[in-house]
Amino acid sequence: MKNILILGGAGFLGINLCGFLLGKGYNVTIYNRESSSLKKARELFRDAEVYVSDFQCEDNWDTILDNIDVVFHLISDSNPANKNVSSEFSHNVMPTISLLEKIKEKNKKIIFFSSGGTVYGMPKSLPIEETHPTDPISPYGIQKLCIEKILEYYGRTYGLDYRILRISNPYGAFQNPNSNQGVIAVFMAKILQKQKIQIWGDGTNIRDYLYVDDLLAACEKIISYSGVCRVFNISSGVGISIQEIIELIQQRLDCSVDVEYIPGRVHDVSANVLSYGLAEHELYWQPKVDIKTGIDYMSRMWDIEQLMFCRKLLYK
Repeated sequence: MKNILILGGAGFLGINLCGFLLGKGYNVTIYNRESSSLKKARELFRDAEVYVSDFQCEDNWDTILDNIDVVFHLISDSNPANKNVSSEFSHNVMPTISLLEKIKEKNKKIIFFSSGGTVYGMPKSLPIEETHPTDPISPYGIQKLCIEKILEYYGRTYGLDYRILRISNPYGAFQNPNSNQGVIAVFMAKILQKQKIQIWGDGTNIRDYLYVDDLLAACEKIISYSGVCRVFNISSGVGISIQEIIELIQQRLDCSVDVEYIPGRVHDVSANVLSYGLAEHELYWQPKVDIKTGIDYMSRMWDIEQLMFCRKLLYK
């Protein structure tokens, strides 16, 4: 399975995955809409084939999927703060169904990036295992779980080979510090620019954060995995509060920060920490980068002039 299609291949996770797989000798095709990040991906990965198109209205899957062995589905045209249920389904769920109709015909394997931070909802116990009830409380989480259920249906009905990675909060190279996702990148940018940081709630919310290189290692494992398990948590397994994240960044950058606390949001849970035990048992995978080391890595990659991350890739 050497020919890989990455849907959303120019985004934060996609561009990391593209560089990683090319470096491992895979043939990679990037699928992405036109954007500045796609321009960057073209510059970095000249050997990758590129399809520039709009996932929401794609009608050329027959051609795009030719000679592809594995599809990584990373596209999500929204974020956890989105409150528009209609857009979640029209932008994400319905286009995915169109994709799956062609994938089942062509007998391809699909790996879907789901969200461990949203599909479970309010945790009944920690750390959260894959058997924990799924009860999302945001449209984003509902959309992710809906796609998971549709994949399950296609697998049961048509024999579709699918795997789902429920990823905790990823961070690392190429993460956009001007986005409304990715607190570590956003906080580092604001601290370096001496800007105020806004925190929803009192800063005690606990999450586990996954360094992107650990996620990439899990992706390589799942490409060749053919066991019975379909859904995997991919996480650090270690919870840390928002306030502790800020303190670690301040220590590493030797900067102080002005924090503004604003009222919490209804879709934020107080704690979300995933267990990676199943991935450890089935994929022989476990995270290697702890949060302090990950923040240290990010601080070394930071380009203060452009406020963007750069990655020294072995692959050119």
